[in-house]
Amino acid sequence: MSINVDLDKLKSFVAVGEELHFTRAAQNRLHVSQPWLSRSVKSLEEKLGVQLFERHSRHVELTPPGRRLLYGARRIIHDFDRTVSAVVREKTEKCRVTVGYSTFVDLRFMAELKEVVESECETLSVGFESASSEEIVLSVLGREWDCGIVVLPLGTSDLDIIPLFKLPLAAAIQKPHRLARRRALKPEDMDSENLILQRHDLHFREWLLNRLAENGVKPKIVLEASNPHEAQYLVTRGSGIALANSGAFRTSLEGVVIRLFHSDAVRTQTALVLRKGRHSSIIGTFINRVLQTARIRGQGQLSMRSVA
Repeated sequence: MSINVDLDKLKSFVAVGEELHFTRAAQNRLHVSQPWLSRSVKSLEEKLGVQLFERHSRHVELTPPGRRLLYGARRIIHDFDRTVSAVVREKTEKCRVTVGYSTFVDLRFMAELKEVVESECETLSVGFESASSEEIVLSVLGREWDCGIVVLPLGTSDLDIIPLFKLPLAAAIQKPHRLARRRALKPEDMDSENLILQRHDLHFREWLLNRLAENGVKPKIVLEASNPHEAQYLVTRGSGIALANSGAFRTSLEGVVIRLFHSDAVRTQTALVLRKGRHSSIIGTFINRVLQTARIRGQGQLSMRSVA
C-alpha cells in the first residue's frame, strides 16, 4: 500500500517529535502558528490512520508508531536536504567540506568549531550534518561526507582516527532518585539500575557495558534515545538513568540533575574520523582548524561539573 505524504507535514511532525511541545516547535523551529502546526500534524495522523502523539496539557509524548515514524522521517528529511544542498553546491562552491557529527558529541565544542571555521576559513565552506556514529561511518566511507566527529569506539579499521579530547561519562538522573544526592558517581552505582542509552551507536554501547561489567555491574537497558534532549525527557518521566559523555549533557531539563563519573575507566574519547589515504589541501586545512580548536579550548575548558 502506497500513501503519499507531504514533505512539509513530515517536517512539522519531526519538529514536534523532537521538541515534544507544539508551541515550542511552532515558534522556535518552524516559525508558524501553533494552531496551524496542530492542524498539520492532525492531518498527517488522519492520513496514516494512526495516532502519533499522546497529547497532555503542557507537553506531548510520542506513541510507539510515532517513535518509529520519527526515526524514519528524520533520515528521509536529512537525505532530501543533503541531496538538494549538494545539487546547489555543484554550481556555487568549489571548496566544500561536509562534516558529520554525532548527536551525542559535545555541542559546545561544535559551536566553537563552527565559529573558528567561519572566522578563519574565508575560502572554505563547511557544512555540518548531525547523525548517529554508524550513519557517519557509512557516509564517510561512501564519500558522501568528507569526515566526521564522533565518540569512540566505532568498530572499524577502515578509517583514519584522530583523537581530539576526552570527557567524563555523565548520568542524567531524576531529582528524587537516591543517586541524585551524590556529587560524583562510580561505575558500580549503576548496578541493577534501568538505563537509557543512545540509539544506533552500538559500538559505544558495547564499550560502555563492558566497562560496567568489569566493575561487576549488571544494568538493565530499558529505552533508547536519538539525542540528549530526548534522553533527558525520558529521565523526567521516571524511565531510568541516561548515560552519555558529559558534553552531551551541558544543560539539564527541569527535574533532572547531571552527575559525573570520576573513574578513568569510563572516560569517553571524541575523535575526528576520515577516509584512509592522502587528503586534499582543503581537508588538511579543516583538520588543522579542528585540532586547533580542540587544543585551544582544550580539555580544561571542555570539562564540566555536575549540575542540577
